[in-house]
Amino acid sequence: MTQPSKGAAVFLTLFGLPFLGGGLLVLFAQLTTRPNASVAKTITSVMASLVLVLVGGGLIYAAISGYGRVKKQAAIEESNPLSPWLWRTDWASRRAGSQNKNREIASWIMAIFCNLITLPFLFGMVPDFLRHGDPRVILLLGFNLVGAILFINAVRASIRHRRFDNTYFEFDALPFSPGQHVGGRIHLKLDTLAEHGIDLRLSCVRKVVAGSGDSRSTNQIVMWQAEQNVPAGSVGPGPLGRAIPVNFSISAESPNTDHDNPSDQILWMLHAQADVPGVDYSDDFEIPVFRSAASSTHRRSKRWLA
Repeated sequence: MTQPSKGAAVFLTLFGLPFLGGGLLVLFAQLTTRPNASVAKTITSVMASLVLVLVGGGLIYAAISGYGRVKKQAAIEESNPLSPWLWRTDWASRRAGSQNKNREIASWIMAIFCNLITLPFLFGMVPDFLRHGDPRVILLLGFNLVGAILFINAVRASIRHRRFDNTYFEFDALPFSPGQHVGGRIHLKLDTLAEHGIDLRLSCVRKVVAGSGDSRSTNQIVMWQAEQNVPAGSVGPGPLGRAIPVNFSISAESPNTDHDNPSDQILWMLHAQADVPGVDYSDDFEIPVFRSAASSTHRRSKRWLA
């Protein structure tokens, strides 16, 4: 179960304070003691100090908010020790939120952080390189291209989110159990017809994290998988606009969802995608698959009747 750690939160806060304080001091100095500096150099210095401020502030925010979330999560797990499908807020509400929202946030964080690092070089060094015809300007522009790509990726993630709204998968059962059906509806805003239907894929994946530091790697091993296509005519109305029906059967020998070991997890993932004009629809949802007491009784009854 989740265990909150005050020591980790305090350490992360103390680690972030020098970055935040140093960044603020540098920012203040740049804005008050160099009135005759060129605009390019001022922008470069300000952006460099903002990197320190964001790193320090981000670490402190992560420490404070993270400790609060972990403490709340520990209380939820303690109150439902035998029902891990109730440990997630969305699962407890019989739904799974889209992973696209977290990806959008992560995309913007990466884009902003990367550009705060690369843009000072662009403003501070590229003009001099161009004036002197220095060929290293090509390398520098290529370096800044990374930030541009990340920015475009973040914009696309935002466009996808705005277009399809806060999609979610509504469960017909909680939890889903091996040997039974995985059914429900994906709710989304879909203002156009998916002529080729919606492709669904349900997968049981073993996620293994090996190594540490720079040698850290993540492997996903597919243990079970099924696919289906939902015709456009089967998509019905829903609270967000449209509802995609989902219905899979899973084997009675299928493994449970397992998050006990962060380095070796069993995940059940529902993927949905559709080719539509503009930004294509693509979504991923993690669903709870567990053997509950009710499902065990149901299986014993079926064997007895057989």
